[in-house]
Amino acid sequence: MSRSEFYCKAVEAYVKANRAKGVKEALDAVYAEEDSSLDPVLMAMQLTSLEREDW
Repeated sequence: MSRSEFYCKAVEAYVKANRAKGVKEALDAVYAEEDSSLDPVLMAMQLTSLEREDW
């Protein structure tokens, strides 16, 4: 299992286990008002810092 998959499953389990506490609703409220897209300058810097790979 990759690290990303592990974190994904951990967050999913946490949200399911704490559904009664309103975790999902709280996160939905935050992301409904906040822009979650990456800053274009930051995205360009990230892309230039990675080596090109053939898939």
